[in-house]
Amino acid sequence: MLQNQNVIKISELQGILNNKSATALNISDVFKDYKVCKALQNINKYKVKGIAVIDILTALLLLPFFLEETINGMIKSSVSLITAMQKDTLYRLKNNDKIDWRKILLSTFKRSQKIINRESIEPDKPSNDIISKVKCLVFDDTTFCKTGFKIEGIGKVYDHVSNAFNLGFKMLGCCFWDGKSLNPIDFSLHSERGKKKKNREFHPFGLTNKQLKNRYTKKRKTSTPGNLRKKELRKSKITVMKEMLQRAVHNKIIPDYVLMDKWFISEELINFIRNLSKGHIHVIAACKKDRRKYTYRGKLYNAQELLRMNIDKRKHCRSMKMSYISILVEYKGIPLRLYFNKPRNRRHWELLVTTDIKLSFIDTLKIYRLRWGIEVFFKESKQLLLLGKCQSRDFDAHIADITLSMMRYILLNQRKRFNAYETLGEVFKDTRLFTLELTIGQRLWLLFIEICCQLFELFDMDEDLFMVKLFSIPEFEEIVFYYLEKKDKSKIEKIDEDKNVA
Repeated sequence: MLQNQNVIKISELQGILNNKSATALNISDVFKDYKVCKALQNINKYKVKGIAVIDILTALLLLPFFLEETINGMIKSSVSLITAMQKDTLYRLKNNDKIDWRKILLSTFKRSQKIINRESIEPDKPSNDIISKVKCLVFDDTTFCKTGFKIEGIGKVYDHVSNAFNLGFKMLGCCFWDGKSLNPIDFSLHSERGKKKKNREFHPFGLTNKQLKNRYTKKRKTSTPGNLRKKELRKSKITVMKEMLQRAVHNKIIPDYVLMDKWFISEELINFIRNLSKGHIHVIAACKKDRRKYTYRGKLYNAQELLRMNIDKRKHCRSMKMSYISILVEYKGIPLRLYFNKPRNRRHWELLVTTDIKLSFIDTLKIYRLRWGIEVFFKESKQLLLLGKCQSRDFDAHIADITLSMMRYILLNQRKRFNAYETLGEVFKDTRLFTLELTIGQRLWLLFIEICCQLFELFDMDEDLFMVKLFSIPEFEEIVFYYLEKKDKSKIEKIDEDKNVA
């Protein structure tokens, strides 16, 4: 029988994580409402003895809020005083190919939506802004750079930001906009085999034969979730995107629009999206002004030709400070509305396309700008939530690590939503300030201060004068740091500095 041997120790984390503000929630408290998810309730079946998997998962979720941002650093820090976990316990969970991390992430998102719908208070006057009314699925990719050539499935991928080939993976992310916030619901990792060039030696994935041979390999059963995720490495991003859309609709996550960048738009994908959910879902995407032909007034023209033909029909949008041209066309039998647009201080025209031909330019642009939310998600998660920072050789560990980062984002986003923080970074700083760096010794010291304050009130003493005299005694200072432990002295000073900055 599974022994939940650290229930008392894990429950103590909740006390350490308590925010001084009575109205503010912390990550541990928020995560309580998620433990009723079926995916999380069934996760304990992957262990038959030892620490409960749900407690290990909780510890991994709290990892970025330690000053040590690695498992090894966490175990060696003051956290070891309140948890009996060893680092191998945490590593084994991340390396387990039988755990369906995709199902866990989706269950976390659905639970978040249920809590938000239950606890949100609707305004007396509903907003007329279209942004608060629409629901969107947003797709984009990002590059995870790695340093180890022995990582399973590793290869060189092209990064559009640095305009270079970097060792790592490409991640295709899928996020859902519910009218107020954007949360991740799915992802996949991809490698790029490369194109064979004439008169040059071909190196698959940008690696030499020796590097390919030295990559880590692991045997998995065909039906395991880990094996299915490993197969996605070789699939095209368009193919996986269609699978993500099918899963979203199957789980009743039905958007009004699918938003994507110019790298993804294609006839195949547009047709696929329009056939989902009885044609309810539309597409809004940026598009290249390339050689693809559109039917306009019975003839075929490319985007540049259409722009030159209709340049005199441009209009000015004062609210957006942009010029735009609206053209109704057909693309291989698909009705499309083309919006050429150009801000006043730019020279070149950009192209937006939408299958919702009745949507105005202003509304189209407002909805498409929601796509930038996924860029914010990538940036904040990489900087604060350890997204893509895993350097394990095991591919399953990378899937687990990315899933945990996305779960943290959902939890923080929920807290942000109910506490009206301006940025996710502020939530992170506020949470991290009161997390596990408060050791047992420090909590005893806080208890001592509280007792002193009660005595000052009882005997009507000047507390400032008393504390100044008390700390002027050298022996007292030595006693304090003895109980706080000398190894934690630097950490205490760092926390004080953070408080002063805040």
